Amino acid sequence: MLVMAQMRRNTKIIMIATALAFAALMLFEWGMDASGRSGGGGEIGVVNGESVRSDQYNLVYQNLYSQAQDQQEPPLTSLQIKELEDQAFNEIVTQILIEQELENVLGHDRPVATLLTQVLVDAADPAFEAPTKFVGPVYDKPEADRVAKARGWQMAQDGDKWRRVVPSPAPQDIPDLRVIRLLADGGAIVICAGGGGIPVIRRDDGSLIGVEAVVDKDAASALLADRLNADALLLLTDVDGIQRDFGTDDARRIDRMTPGQAREMDLPAGSMAPKARAAARFAAGGGDRMAAIGRLADAVALLDGQAGTVIAPG
Repeated sequence: MLVMAQMRRNTKIIMIATALAFAALMLFEWGMDASGRSGGGGEIGVVNGESVRSDQYNLVYQNLYSQAQDQQEPPLTSLQIKELEDQAFNEIVTQILIEQELENVLGHDRPVATLLTQVLVDAADPAFEAPTKFVGPVYDKPEADRVAKARGWQMAQDGDKWRRVVPSPAPQDIPDLRVIRLLADGGAIVICAGGGGIPVIRRDDGSLIGVEAVVDKDAASALLADRLNADALLLLTDVDGIQRDFGTDDARRIDRMTPGQAREMDLPAGSMAPKARAAARFAAGGGDRMAAIGRLADAVALLDGQAGTVIAPG
């Protein structure tokens, strides 16, 4: 891919993009019904004209289904099966299609690795006492109450429906950093920390164990870039950067900001605010670091300071 190749020639760069951004780049043409099953013909979608077969999806789904059955005695409920279907679909997108398509675009000249990345959080983080992150399907109020009681979940209203909420603790460290370094130093393009990574806590004996939480993906990206001593962090999205007077007729993109200015901006909490905070945190880490927020298609221009919003000291 020209963008990635040019970035690696120009500077040591951490290129952070969500699965949705990659999906938009690859021009998905999904033929799925609401359950995530194929609409027929053994094909669940097309990526740049290349068919994605249902047997790929079924293989992932059957592995997840077998694991879930091994973990409980009663038969899986229809809700649990639906969640497994969604999870299988997501894994196909993030692990198979993205990696496969990137390898195809690169002509198989560079190895590409997708790494499920553990992210350490603090068990004493206040976020565990106040879950706020919506996850999973929506429910009517009676069904939400029933599911919450059966599973011990916390629910919150999301519009006119109800959804599960989980904590969103701050990332503290990346235990898999040595693996990421090893792959990158070996010339691989590493797709990692997807969705904020897999949150884990450290037990008294030093071992790690997973926790039910969601780590903010922008915060995890900034931490990863910091730990790798990257020169630049790109937070790629579907808008052209941070805008002053966002949502009004007077909205204008801000070309450049200091970390302090980025922290002081009053931005939408669920979208641009986490990106601004993460970019500011990374850029304030010392040296000639810079962070930039903007469109995926403008990645090279962002790196050159010719697009998006650049956040850097001074």
